[in-house]
Amino acid sequence: MPIAGPRLRDPVPENFAPVRLRRSSPSGRAEAGVIRLSILALALNAAAPVAANAQTAAPPEPRSCQQLHEEMGKCETGMRSCDQRIISRLEPRCERDQKRLPQVITPRDSGRP
Repeated sequence: MPIAGPRLRDPVPENFAPVRLRRSSPSGRAEAGVIRLSILALALNAAAPVAANAQTAAPPEPRSCQQLHEEMGKCETGMRSCDQRIISRLEPRCERDQKRLPQVITPRDSGRP
C-alpha cells in the first residue's frame, strides 16, 4: 500500500515547449479604445433625451383644476348637475395650486432663423 502524502507533479516531458502568449498588436489596442469610446458615446446619447425631457416636461395639472374643468364642462353642456357654487369654490383653489407648481425651464432662443 502506498503511503499517503503530498502528490508530486507529473514530470514535464523533455520535448515540452511552453506556449507563448500572443501579444496584442498595436492595432488591437486601438480597436479596444475605439470600442470603449463607442460604448461611451452610445451611453451619453441615450442619457441626453432623458435629461432634456426632465426639464421641459410640464407638470401635471392640479386636481382642483381638473375638478374645475369638469364642473365647467357640465355647465357648458347644460347638464342638470351643474352647480355654480362648486365652480366658485374651485376657482380660487385652482389658482392657488397653479402658483405652487414648479416652474418649467424652457430652452432659450438663440436667435437663429
